[in-house]
Amino acid sequence: MTLFCYQSLDNCPFAHLASDEYRESVSNSINEALLIEQGLPSSTPLVQIIQQLTVAKQQLHDIFKDDNWTLEDLIATSTY
Repeated sequence: MTLFCYQSLDNCPFAHLASDEYRESVSNSINEALLIEQGLPSSTPLVQIIQQLTVAKQQLHDIFKDDNWTLEDLIATSTY
C-alpha cells in the first residue's frame, strides 16, 4: 500500500519493490516453495543444466582468463 501513497516512485523509499528484478525474485521464490511443498524438484532439469553450464563457463574463463581456449588447453591443465 505504501507504493500507492506516492505520485512518483522516485520519491518512494520502497520503490525497489516495484522493480522487475525484485518481482521476478519473489515469483521464483514462491514457485520454488510450491514445487517443494508438492514434493517436486525445485527446478527443472533444463534450468539445472543451464546453471551447470554457466558455472563451468565461468570456471573456464577464470582458468584461461579469456574465452579463447581449446580442448587441448583444458586437458593440459588437468590434474588427473
